[in-house]
Amino acid sequence: MPAPVNTPAVAPPPVAAIEPSCQAQLKAAGVIFEPTGVGPQPEPLCVVADAVKLTGLDPASGLPIDFPDRPTLACATALVFTDYLRTLLVPLTRGVFGTAVTAIGTGPGFECRTRDHIPGAKISAHGQGLAVDIADLAFANGRHLAIGNPKDETERDFDRAARAGGCGFFHTALGPGADSFHETHWHFDLQPRGAKGNAKICQ
Repeated sequence: MPAPVNTPAVAPPPVAAIEPSCQAQLKAAGVIFEPTGVGPQPEPLCVVADAVKLTGLDPASGLPIDFPDRPTLACATALVFTDYLRTLLVPLTRGVFGTAVTAIGTGPGFECRTRDHIPGAKISAHGQGLAVDIADLAFANGRHLAIGNPKDETERDFDRAARAGGCGFFHTALGPGADSFHETHWHFDLQPRGAKGNAKICQ
């Protein structure tokens, strides 16, 4: 009778880590939001994947920021946007002005329209929840900053730095000086650009 063969134990293949859903990641990051929908639109290309309506950042996270316009964004856009605020805009504000951001005026976020409202143009990134604007900032010390209307050189430099920093998070960063359509706000979006979808436009 042949001797038994000792077969080495083979470890089972590793179970792939399950990536938390986008909304779970938002919640874990202290973002206050509610799932939403955009409903039927006159243009069929105006579809938002995993739409959420942002309310603010949870005070428990140490960053109590209100979004008074309650913008509707694709969840992926909301995740990048709030990461930009937490990682760059909030520290930059403290460094430049010595205070905290308390509210950010964003406009509606989602808008089913063409780029720059030009008839016949392609659908805007806003039409798919891929874009968010920042028109004004309120600070804890009572200061208010309206984009495109700097009161001094410090605010002008802050505008440039915050917008340039946005290019590290988004595919597009536009603002005052870029063109006549962005004189009063910063525009950030995740619209795929270029052959690989990750080209940048920063102006």
